[in-house]
Amino acid sequence: MKKIILLFLSAILLNAKSLVVLEPSAVEILLKLGAKDNILAIAKTQSSKIEPEYLSKDLDSVGTYIRVNMEKIISLNPDLVLYSHHSLNVEQLDKFNIKRKSIEANNLEDIKQNIKFLAQISNKESNGEKLLLEFNNYLSKTKNVIKNKSAIIVFSANPLMLFCSNNLANDVINHIGVKNICTQKEQSPIVNIEYILSSNPDVIIYFGNKEELIKQYPLLKLSKAYKDNKILTSNSASLLRASYNITKTISTLIEQIQ
Repeated sequence: MKKIILLFLSAILLNAKSLVVLEPSAVEILLKLGAKDNILAIAKTQSSKIEPEYLSKDLDSVGTYIRVNMEKIISLNPDLVLYSHHSLNVEQLDKFNIKRKSIEANNLEDIKQNIKFLAQISNKESNGEKLLLEFNNYLSKTKNVIKNKSAIIVFSANPLMLFCSNNLANDVINHIGVKNICTQKEQSPIVNIEYILSSNPDVIIYFGNKEELIKQYPLLKLSKAYKDNKILTSNSASLLRASYNITKTISTLIEQIQ
């Protein structure tokens, strides 16, 4: 069914030659596909770069990907606006008959589908096929390369929140063979430090400064991850931005965990 819907949407939007792209991962995929000329403007990020920066830095801006300038988007009159759940008030575009499409990804398979879709609407199908082949080959080589390791992904220190199910970070560590100890169905539950210590993971991945995390929770020094120097720092852009560039993050994680 998902493939049928994808084909239907692609058929409708094949003439989307001018795009306003509010979702950073979609910008990165389009640039990788060689579709920079299809992009009228993008939403800039505040704490991370959109790769490759030498291509993205001179693209026109319609604000940040959370708070966008609707008046500017309307004045640009794009064929299509690509956004995510982070973008606010995009429903306003409907009043001006501007088409919009949400681009989301909670796992690696969703990235593949987004590559296909973006290649089709930008008329870069050939480049899309090559990129998908590269992506699939990379994923095949990195599947379950790490054995007998467990991890916890700390999304926030205050409150102490973990990434569990239904998100890209969880799918990435599962892909390389690392077990996410947090199996709660809630995507990002609040826990206490005792929860982490009782599970005693081999690896702790933290979206922030490692020293500050340990200072706030000194009991982490009792954990296996601390003793083995496996409290790793990452950022949300690298582990949650669902573009082809997730391959760089995967390679870094494999190197750090092994």
